[in-house]
Formats: sequence, C-alpha cells, structure tokens
Amino acid sequence: MMKRTLVIPAIALMLSVASTISQAQTGASSAGSPMNCKIGPVEKTYGGSKWLVYGCSDGKSVVFVAAPNSPASPFYFSLTPDRLFGEGTGSSKATDAAYAEIHVLTSDDLAELVRETQTTASKK
Repeated sequence: MMKRTLVIPAIALMLSVASTISQAQTGASSAGSPMNCKIGPVEKTYGGSKWLVYGCSDGKSVVFVAAPNSPASPFYFSLTPDRLFGEGTGSSKATDAAYAEIHVLTSDDLAELVRETQTTASKK
C-alpha cells in the first residue's frame, strides 16, 4: 500500500499557526468566531527583508510572514494591540533586524497596516 504525504506550503502553514496564536493572544474563544489572518497581503520591508503582511479578522491584528526566498524565511511575527510574538527558523540576523523595526510600531502604525491589508483584499 502506498503512503500518501500531504505537503502544505510554508506560508499557508505559518498563517494557520499565526492565526491560532493571535486568537489565543487576543482572548478569542473557540466558541466564538475563530481568528483568521489571511486578509491581504501587503508586501513590506522590515530589517532589509521582504515580508507579507496579512490582516486578521478581528480588525486589530496583523501577521508578518517572511516572503519566500527571504533570508528571514521561514519566520512569522504576530502583532496584536497588546503583544508581538515571533517564531521560525529563518536567519536570526534577518529576523532580529525585522524585529527591531516591527516592535517600535505604534498603535496608529498597526491600524494603518490593518487598513492596507483590507484595501488590498477588497481590490482582489
């Protein structure tokens, strides 16, 4: 009997994990609507690396996914109004540089990123 292996693209897997983490960070319950962080993306550069920024269904959070072929890949950051979380195995030099720029984003910057992802999604 042949064994079948399912290959999940890295970005899809990271978005799934990031959505779960964002949901836990914002206190969304499994009884309510699950958090979805697939709105967008908007391409941005942080720390000299390209990142795909996705808005989340709460309208307040975003996920930064290192673009394919980026030295930061595979890596993602989840940014909510209260917390920044990152995880992955990309180059620490690249992810540290991105963190240095992302962690100083203001609440206004976050709100603008959310708006940009929503605008990009509405154009598709």
